[in-house]
Amino acid sequence: MKRLLNLCALMSLIGFLMACESSDGGGLPTSGTGQGGSTARFTILGEFLYVVDNATLRTFSLENPTEPEFRSVVDIDDVVETIYGLDDKLFIGSQNGMYIYDVSIPEYPDYVGAFSHIQACDPVIPYGNYAYVTLRGGTGCRNAANNQLDVLDITDIQNPFLIQSIPMSNPHGLGISGQLLFVAEAYEGIKVFNISNPEEPLQVGHYREIHVVDVILHRGLLIATGRDGVHQFDYTNPTELQLVSSLTY
Repeated sequence: MKRLLNLCALMSLIGFLMACESSDGGGLPTSGTGQGGSTARFTILGEFLYVVDNATLRTFSLENPTEPEFRSVVDIDDVVETIYGLDDKLFIGSQNGMYIYDVSIPEYPDYVGAFSHIQACDPVIPYGNYAYVTLRGGTGCRNAANNQLDVLDITDIQNPFLIQSIPMSNPHGLGISGQLLFVAEAYEGIKVFNISNPEEPLQVGHYREIHVVDVILHRGLLIATGRDGVHQFDYTNPTELQLVSSLTY
């Protein structure tokens, strides 16, 4: 349990540091530049921080970044797992589905749509008019799901629907760079998909050597976190990821 908590803290720190690294001269992240993992429980969009706990979404102003100011709270009738921000939308993964909130008015997230599924852990990441969701079974996710990658159509943001489900081994976090989708598969490592056709992900690579629970794509590097530490990969050749460095613990 201690190792798991340390891992979660490390992932959060990596995401926060990347957000700050992309900030303007005043130290605030610019809109859409915060780069957290898909299993993160907070995200930064512009001058606002959005944080989820087990059942709520809370909004904080970062106008004064040393003293975040609470602005609002939204109750979510579900067990919340993850949050991912893009443009003026928040994508929230829960044990029962994916929820989408509009933050055109940043202080007050507004519910706009949802996609429901059987109970499972489900990180989610958007890609244009599509979203990718991983589902897995396990005691922390109430056991019920198949292990799979779901492809959703979110063209109508109020009515997302399932296009297809791809069988997986034990999928956790995921990330996108260009037309590549990377999925963390725990003891199965990292699987790489070409999504030039977003509705038909095509697996083009598989790195099996490490345990991975989440991935972050940053400045041409893939940062992978797992049970034994943090690893950096060069993914110039997506069919054969090249290990650049490791920080183990």
